[in-house]
Amino acid sequence: MPYITSEDVKAKRKELREAFPGFKLSVTKSNHSGIDVAFMEGPVKMTNSPDGYQQINHFYLHDPRYSLDPFVAALLQKAADIASRGKRTQHVDADYGNIPNFYVHIQIGKWDKPYVVREA
Repeated sequence: MPYITSEDVKAKRKELREAFPGFKLSVTKSNHSGIDVAFMEGPVKMTNSPDGYQQINHFYLHDPRYSLDPFVAALLQKAADIASRGKRTQHVDADYGNIPNFYVHIQIGKWDKPYVVREA
């Protein structure tokens, strides 16, 4: 069963905040099995979504269907790389496939609080 400790999330939160100065990030533990990374404020326009919220599939960041600016895609890839560090296949299930030791969720804004562009 996937599981990530609070200490691991705390360490990743610190590393992410150091890696992205000028951005306000929300880095939280999700259901004991994942880490949620949300970009909440920053000096760069990150999404064209009218509500300021976009979930990101970090496996397809450079897919043209996302229509992300290449700079934004690189920022999100860096965040995904840091958040995914230490992730591995825990076991293989016949129905589900590879089950990781924890999950990573990346988003721009949150469903109830949009991403805000602010001057640097």
